[in-house]
Amino acid sequence: MSEASDFAARLYALARSDNGENVTLELGGVPVFVVQDLDSAHYILRHNASNYLKSMDWFRQALGASRFTENGPAWAERQALSQPFFSRFDREKTVRASVAAARKALDKLYRHANEGRQTIDDAVLRYLAASVMLEVFFDVDLETSGVEPEHIAYLVGFGSEYSFVPARNNIAFSNAEITRFLDIRYKVLHSMQTFRNGDVSEQSLLGRVRKMDADGSHGFRLEHEVTMYFAAASETTAATLGWAMFCLSRWPDIQTRLRSACELLPDLDECLWEDIEGSEILRNFVLEVLRMFPSTPVIARRAIDNDQIGDRFIAADEQVLVSLVGIQHSRKINPDPWKLDIERPAPGGANFGNSISFSTGPRVCGGTRFALAELMSVLLTFIREAKFEATSPDEPNFLFRTQLMNEGGQPVSVSALRSGRFYGNGI
Repeated sequence: MSEASDFAARLYALARSDNGENVTLELGGVPVFVVQDLDSAHYILRHNASNYLKSMDWFRQALGASRFTENGPAWAERQALSQPFFSRFDREKTVRASVAAARKALDKLYRHANEGRQTIDDAVLRYLAASVMLEVFFDVDLETSGVEPEHIAYLVGFGSEYSFVPARNNIAFSNAEITRFLDIRYKVLHSMQTFRNGDVSEQSLLGRVRKMDADGSHGFRLEHEVTMYFAAASETTAATLGWAMFCLSRWPDIQTRLRSACELLPDLDECLWEDIEGSEILRNFVLEVLRMFPSTPVIARRAIDNDQIGDRFIAADEQVLVSLVGIQHSRKINPDPWKLDIERPAPGGANFGNSISFSTGPRVCGGTRFALAELMSVLLTFIREAKFEATSPDEPNFLFRTQLMNEGGQPVSVSALRSGRFYGNGI
């Protein structure tokens, strides 16, 4: 197992052994400061954010420069381009797209269960998430787009391995692996060229992306930016949906309570965002899944100047990792952090509950509100139309692929509740 693959398990082990305390780990032969204290995280990500640049060079190597990877003016320009669309997206369109995509995903999962499969196919969830993002922000059908979400997932995984290679050392990949990476990267970037074709409004997101690409400032490329939209939106959402299904299967009493609450809402074909948003128990479930299994388990920063955090000296150019796993399992915040508790009031109100789940400060995730709408709409559909049962009692085999994954897929079987959509055993 590579160091990157093992990293997520190390984060959970640290959350238990050094609960809520900052520690120093050796990663790739380099000592790295790992933050598990909430106040320290806020200091790095908010109060002294100007001294801690986002450290995503490895991601730039894999998928190209984008809003996700850049700092300074290059980031500010990209952020100004896309943030108005991420903040003022069409909620009702998101609900309709999410319900439709969730039903298609369930049909696939029912058939998989009927075939005897014991785990969830992550590709189904990636396709679901990517299709919603494309429809809401680009009015594009994923099936006809030519984009393959699994290729993007491969690039993200490759980049997560690269992130653990010490600076100035040789990359520990075989020639065959590098050749495959370059081949898939070419296919991804080539498929993104479809977004250069067709008529679009100059005021749409794609219209503005095309204009900035034509301007060419700060190395902006349409293919790189749209690839980032896929990676940031579909990968994180797919990971969270997988962990939500894991939780539903492991806590059947919570699944039953959620279903009872969801049945009080209007029919899925008539349900509005205001109806879904008003379901406190569903919202709390999403927040608890994100707390226990953060889709992005760690946030990487690099210090510009020397600094001091507690008794730890931070040297200029030193990498710092903010562990969302460690922070969100800290007993300083929650006396019983390993318990899934959907009755726990979520701090932060409208700011997606626990504000650290999607980072905080100037580089907070720009798609937070869209993620909430999509996750709640998809999970409402899942819970009302399907039953989730565990196929294994084993603890998760955590895997770091930039996102937090369960290696081999989530051990969950899905069956239909309604006879009209029956593919599994039902109840």
